[in-house]
Amino acid sequence: MGTVARLTVPTTKEELKVQEGEESREALEGTRAAILLWRSKYRILDQGNRWENWKYGWEEEKTATQY
Repeated sequence: MGTVARLTVPTTKEELKVQEGEESREALEGTRAAILLWRSKYRILDQGNRWENWKYGWEEEKTATQY
């Protein structure tokens, strides 16, 4: 007989919390990677020019250059 892959269904609230926590952590890590990639792309493009960073939407640079 072959082995059958079992789909684990959470039965308790604790198991459900663990499953949701793992999924949200994976989503957060994916989002963080996308943000870092986007930031590094414009950092290379601008060579650290604050006005260029502001123009391309860096929030922390935007507040630093509004004077």
